[in-house]
This record gives sequence, C-alpha cells and structure tokens, in this order.
Amino acid sequence: MPSWEKELKWLPVGDARNPFLFDVLDCRAACAALKQLTIKETVTQTMSTIEDIIQTSPSPILSPDHIRTNCAININLPAPLVSLAERISSGAGNKWLLQFALRALVARRRWTGQTIHVGEFDCQTASITVTHLASEKLSVFNDATYATAELEFLLKIYLEESQAAFPIPRGLDRNNKTKIALHGWKVHGPIAEFARILPAD
Repeated sequence: MPSWEKELKWLPVGDARNPFLFDVLDCRAACAALKQLTIKETVTQTMSTIEDIIQTSPSPILSPDHIRTNCAININLPAPLVSLAERISSGAGNKWLLQFALRALVARRRWTGQTIHVGEFDCQTASITVTHLASEKLSVFNDATYATAELEFLLKIYLEESQAAFPIPRGLDRNNKTKIALHGWKVHGPIAEFARILPAD
C-alpha cells in the first residue's frame, strides 16, 4: 500500500485543515506523491502543436451524445477576463484547456482536445455567471449535477483562482478513499487536492 493512502482523511466542517463549509476528503498527500511519480512535463513541439490546433479550431464540437442543463455558476474575476483567459490553461500537469468566445466558454481535455463542457455565460464587471451548460454525457456519468459541479470546480480553480473541491462521481463510495483520490488525479491532475460529495437530487 502506498504511504499516501494512509493519509487520505475525511475532514469535517470546522476542522482546521478544512477550508470549506462542507466535509471534504483531503487528497493532498496523493497529489504530492503522484506528482513525484509523473515524468516531469516539458514544453515540447508536439504539445505546442496540439494546443495550437485546439485553440484555433473554428468551433467547439460536443459529442452528439451530450446532456444539457440550466445552472447558475457564479465566479468572481480577480482580473479582467481577457487577461485571465491568456493564462488559465498554463502550468505543468494541468489537464484542461479553457477557452472563451463571446458569451460561450469551452472546457477541453488538454492532451486530446476533446470538448467536455460548453457553457453560456453573462459577464459583469467583476464576475461571470454560467446560465446554461452542455456536457459530454459519458465524461460526466450522465449526471447534470456532476457536470455543473465539475465546471464550477474548474472555473473556481483556473478563473477565480480560489480553492475548490472536485466532485466525486456518485458511483464511488465515500469509504473508497483511494479510488476517489485516483479518480481526481486522473481527471484533474495536481489541482485535485480536495474532494466533495455531490448533494442528493
């Protein structure tokens, strides 16, 4: 058993290590260990080419098999959206690319370019509100609540630049802490430091 598995702990509200207003699974030890095991990422010509193609593609393409939902994801902007958009996808180990065009935002897998989320948003001076969301069904477990929570997590981390906890798919049991941590790492990489349970429908 890797040593980090012993450090996976549920932190209740009020615990000094829990910065949230809900219980979270502390996955920081897993992130640190898995990051050490990952081959150091370098900016290669191949990676740059992939990202250039993704960034300049004419339109986001979702799988025909997707789900749509209304939502109200409110994100505060620490800087003008234009300047933020230039750097939200940078950084070693990041697994997402976020793009903005007019009133739409697109969240894609960084290494494959696959479109996972397309959201419509309204922009205020210091905030945006995502009002409608379309998501690739298989990637979000056919769960609109998970899709909304995942996009909110990404926007809080990359756009709002605040702490956030990634949503746990409903198929993962709370007690299976190792699988939760590994899921977080696989999907989100080094930003998957805390996990949270989705609210009941």
